[in-house]
Amino acid sequence: MENIVHSTLDKEWEQLMVEAKEIGMTTEEVRTFFQQSLNNLPASDINHQKGNVL
Repeated sequence: MENIVHSTLDKEWEQLMVEAKEIGMTTEEVRTFFQQSLNNLPASDINHQKGNVL
């Protein structure tokens, strides 16, 4: 089960990076976007999702 989840997530992340590159974003810009998004979440949401983030 865990391998299936990781495989799906890996494909989703790969697709995300392809789409970001297509619109001209760098890997660092994507990383910054996610870091800023995390900074805007309430602490309770971050703690709940901690295992699923990055």
